Amino acid sequence: MNGAFWAWLNEVYRRPGVSPALVALQDAEGLNVNAVLLCCWLAYRHTRLSPATAAEVERLSLLWSDAIIAPIRASRRALKTTDLIDEARRKDLRGRVQDIELALEEMHVAMLEARALSDLETPEDQPEALIELAADNARAYFAARHMGPADVSRILASPDWQAIVTAVCVD
Repeated sequence: MNGAFWAWLNEVYRRPGVSPALVALQDAEGLNVNAVLLCCWLAYRHTRLSPATAAEVERLSLLWSDAIIAPIRASRRALKTTDLIDEARRKDLRGRVQDIELALEEMHVAMLEARALSDLETPEDQPEALIELAADNARAYFAARHMGPADVSRILASPDWQAIVTAVCVD
């Protein structure tokens, strides 16, 4: 685990249009942002995500999200608007909770990176176009989420997915 995925993710997340597109897919489709970016990162590395690894990524993401991230995120969001605490204290606490949430996201990304790199499929001699490989990786992830073909096609055709892969795969 060398943190390459975390460094790449942070750089990509700041590119124009990526953050709102990821949040839109997270909110509308229930997708895990880190798993979506893992699909793109592996494509960027000319690497295919195997169905078995995609299933493990989904399992880890659900466990981590449900047990760790969701409660912290809910607290951070509640602190944004609560009137139970004065504004200065509320902003301070919210910032500290946000720092914890970010540290936990980094741990999740490290888990995903370790899992994905432990079971790589052999890269092809002549890799597919990165955008298509990212879509193939996403299809493996979506299959692990038990998403139907119509939903997969809709997401891969969405402006949000296009914004993400264009920003990520076209350097």
